[in-house]
Amino acid sequence: MREALIHRFPELRWVRRPDFPRGGFDYERYWQSRGQTTGLPNRALIFADWIAAGSRVLEVGCGDGALAQHLRATRRCAVLAVDVSAQAVARARARGVDAHQRDVIAEPFSADAFDYVVLSEVLEHLPLPEELLAALRPSAPRFLVSLPNTAYIFYRVGLGLLGRFPTQWVVHPSEHLRFWSVTDFRAWARAQGLDVAREAASNGVPILKRWRHNVFGHQMCYELRRLEGTRP
Repeated sequence: MREALIHRFPELRWVRRPDFPRGGFDYERYWQSRGQTTGLPNRALIFADWIAAGSRVLEVGCGDGALAQHLRATRRCAVLAVDVSAQAVARARARGVDAHQRDVIAEPFSADAFDYVVLSEVLEHLPLPEELLAALRPSAPRFLVSLPNTAYIFYRVGLGLLGRFPTQWVVHPSEHLRFWSVTDFRAWARAQGLDVAREAASNGVPILKRWRHNVFGHQMCYELRRLEGTRP
């Protein structure tokens, strides 16, 4: 029964009793344990559809460079990709991506150097994502962000009936440090001087995920724009 439900709703695999690993964690170890991306997740396809052809794109937390490679090949974008992990950067370069190991808070980019900044599965991994957005906000007028919706219906069921907090990590529980519902993220983004221009659930409960994101959307994609009247 459980396997049938997981086949129908893959997100159920995160409502589980996790196998807690011992020892420390960093993103070099994370990428040592991850295989190469062989296909693009729905969130990447949504972002590719939102980005205008020929745009200048900065991808922060590029991982193995799958999205950057796709944007260059299909949207003719000029993509600069950065990551804190040397292993991730090496994998991205192996795909032909212009990738660099860089701390963008310590070394910010110039104002409006890009048309878009992509932060796919990044903000939830940081203790202070506010600092990252503050450093990046002058760099582009538009930001594309994806992260999990902690108010997703199956997470609510898991917490309410099973008493288990959503397991949103792959290798180590310290991966995700911040958590948002859709409603919370809209308010949080506005507090950072950014407005949600559009949003979409890349997965979740079929059909219903289009109707009520905060309940039926699992993985959320957002396009953020700088609020009018705020300084870059």
